[in-house]
Amino acid sequence: MKRRNESILVSHTHWDREWYKPFQTFRGYMVEMIDCLIDLMEKNPDYKHFLLDGQSILLEDYFEVRPENKERIRALVSSGRLSVGPFYVLPDMFLVSAESIVRNLLLGIMTAEECGGSQKIGYQPDCFGQIAQTPQIMKGFAFKGFVFWRGLGDEIDFLPTTFLWEAPSGDRILTHQIAIGYFNVGDLPQDTDAAITLIEKTKVMLQERSNRNFHLFLNGHDHAFPQRNVPQIINAYNEKHPNDPIRHGSLQDFFNQLEENTHNLPVYRGEFRGARMFPVLPGVLSSRIYLKQANHRCQTKLENYAEPFSAWAWTLGENYDRSYLWLAWKWLLENHPHDSICGCSIDQVHREMETRFAWSEQIADLLTLKAMERIASKATVSGEGFPIAVFNPSPWKRTGVVEFLSEPFPPFTFNSQQFTFNPSLVKSLDFKPDRNFCIVDQEDGRTLPVEVFEEPESYAFRFFENMTRYTLRFLATDVPACGYKVLYVKEGKAETANSPLKLDVGKRTIENEYLRVKLNPNGTMDVTELSSGVTFTGLHIFEDVGDNGDEYNYSQLKEDEIITSEHVNAEISFEEHPARLDAIVKMEMLLPKSLEEGNRNRRSRERIPLRITSIISLFPGSRFVNCKTEIENVAKDHRLRVLFPTSIESDVVYADGHFGVVERSLKLPDDTNWIEVQTTANHQNLFVDINNGKKGLAIANKGLPEYEIYGENERTIAITLVRSVGWLSRNMDHNNRRIFGGPAIPTPEAQCQGRLTVEYAVIPHPGDWEEAMIPRIAREFTCDLRAVEVKNPLHKLPASTSFLEVEPPSIILSAVKKAEKEEVLIIRIYNTGKKQQNATLTLSKPVKSAKIINLAENEIREEASISIKENKIKVECIPAAKIVTLKINTADQ
Repeated sequence: MKRRNESILVSHTHWDREWYKPFQTFRGYMVEMIDCLIDLMEKNPDYKHFLLDGQSILLEDYFEVRPENKERIRALVSSGRLSVGPFYVLPDMFLVSAESIVRNLLLGIMTAEECGGSQKIGYQPDCFGQIAQTPQIMKGFAFKGFVFWRGLGDEIDFLPTTFLWEAPSGDRILTHQIAIGYFNVGDLPQDTDAAITLIEKTKVMLQERSNRNFHLFLNGHDHAFPQRNVPQIINAYNEKHPNDPIRHGSLQDFFNQLEENTHNLPVYRGEFRGARMFPVLPGVLSSRIYLKQANHRCQTKLENYAEPFSAWAWTLGENYDRSYLWLAWKWLLENHPHDSICGCSIDQVHREMETRFAWSEQIADLLTLKAMERIASKATVSGEGFPIAVFNPSPWKRTGVVEFLSEPFPPFTFNSQQFTFNPSLVKSLDFKPDRNFCIVDQEDGRTLPVEVFEEPESYAFRFFENMTRYTLRFLATDVPACGYKVLYVKEGKAETANSPLKLDVGKRTIENEYLRVKLNPNGTMDVTELSSGVTFTGLHIFEDVGDNGDEYNYSQLKEDEIITSEHVNAEISFEEHPARLDAIVKMEMLLPKSLEEGNRNRRSRERIPLRITSIISLFPGSRFVNCKTEIENVAKDHRLRVLFPTSIESDVVYADGHFGVVERSLKLPDDTNWIEVQTTANHQNLFVDINNGKKGLAIANKGLPEYEIYGENERTIAITLVRSVGWLSRNMDHNNRRIFGGPAIPTPEAQCQGRLTVEYAVIPHPGDWEEAMIPRIAREFTCDLRAVEVKNPLHKLPASTSFLEVEPPSIILSAVKKAEKEEVLIIRIYNTGKKQQNATLTLSKPVKSAKIINLAENEIREEASISIKENKIKVECIPAAKIVTLKINTADQ
């Protein structure tokens, strides 16, 4: 007999760990809630199921306070009555990296399984929009379905609540969009008849877009406690509606029924960033930029340095400190919930986030240093001088500038009553700026100059007050892909060589072999790509406008003056270094101090100086113009951006996204009936690019996720540097949002006062972004070469080694790590190209075996085929935007 269709009522709570109250306060309420839940479910078997918000960290938070209740929770989870996971925390999907989402799910599932099992449905009840690759990520963990709420724009006119969502790679996931929120029957009245009436009304609203004859009712809301009378309400409802029953169940129960009814489901392809019915709160992309920058640093260091080089050291017989790596990831992931990384909570919450970021970064730095030192110690050292191993995190050979700061530990050793300084410390004291040093590269016999400069303010061990640390800056050429190269520091002058760097102070130009930069009197620059002649003029304008919004949304003033740096007289100077050229641009912009008192739609007449200093640099071999800008932000209630006019005719823009490049239309929908004003402001990871197929301009960034393209003719790229606001939410006088955002709480620290330093890069190019290899160039900008001292060399490895090279350039290396459950190496790549590609991976050791696995690190059947020849792996027929994860056994692993 065929089982009848039943609507499913899921009792749940959506638990923001921190938001308008700090973590420990909310945890106190959560402990009370789970205490009540355990008591209710143990005493009442008719209370069938509860969903613990799809994030398993809540169990860890609870067990820290109630460790005695672990087995009680395990019994509920194991029996299927309590659903936990699959996420560790519920992240904002846009503002965190693709790999952090993967780690989030890996950790969330592991944590849930320790307590009896993980939910197999992806659940994002309150994320501020959804990335295009969500279906491929969900499928990569073998989930049966996905549930989300926010993000629909005009898709609401043709897309029912249940559909197949297709990733750019073609992967699909059965998806249910919560039409009227995760609280559609959030607080059922205590009166049974009134509760039934509410369910009936909700059902009518759900039927408006539903393409199935059963529905998903969600009984819960933010920080909700379980409602004890739910079983009685359901029984009474079913007595009244015997042909249209409701069952108290789980998301899995709902998808079990959807899987039996997948006929005629429409297919949707793309991301969800619309706000026709519910806000996606796009201003969070630029709220508290300092948090985004810290997040970028932590993600970059874990994904490109700590994990990969720990893995390469492990292949050489060293320990892989998985627990310590996961600890760094945990501190980072705790900052990824949408109310945290989005910068839309009270000030106390974000102060605590800064500590977590610092701890994550400290661990990443330490593990990177230890892994690199252990690898370097195995290298063959044959030259005379001070040996330094330069490491390249990229899977292609690189030339770049290296800054080496000796960090000896321990600084001295005790022997009875005597102590001796670490030889490295003594050596570092010998590096004086008034002496000449050079780098010797034994591979090509060249000697290059070394610049020595003091670091008097840096934190380090100092036995005497006048002990100063020194940094060595030099050019390292042809450093092997995902590998290292040993160089030697010697005292003496470098050989005279033709440097590609050229400075003409009279013409205010700096130049390397690829780019020429001309500085204009107002501080803007004209940049030329030399091989093609592609030139962009008047770049690097600063623009300031008022903002009477909140942490959720920028709000344009009704009366405002746009202030730019176009007509300032900038102070421009130049510095010439052996391995870089700098143009230093200083300027002041007179800005209104704040909003006018008593009128939030106009800025005050009192003006104060905003001081801006930009260091615009070129390095040998670099295809980008490096920009480091320091801002003394003393103004309030404003938004400062840097502008790059392109004059490119294009109706689309390309942004670095999650596991691929996202194409977005510049044509805006009619937002008359939308609840948020629509702009072309949107999200980027590492870069944004606009091109017409013949030429283009890309702007790369370090932790600056908001861009906007505006102007029909000039097509200006605007990158937000700081957005200063003073409220968590303004709900009565917001000009860009037509609905409640959150609690109206002052947040003075969201004004981001003080000194701010931001980094971005200008990349002019011929052709489109793929031809110009913009994903590679952007990664060279964000991932520097690193260096460590070679201590006690064992002479087991060559003086230079590549652990991994990946070709072609459109194939991006996403992860290198040790597997979670096996003694094998994990390598993840993805295809950023517009067409199907074959990839070749060249390792330093012969490959015994290689198999394709999914994101959960389980073997799967895939269309792509693998062939192995000695130390090369060829992966054929990788579709555009496809993620490929390999588990690899190498010789002597």
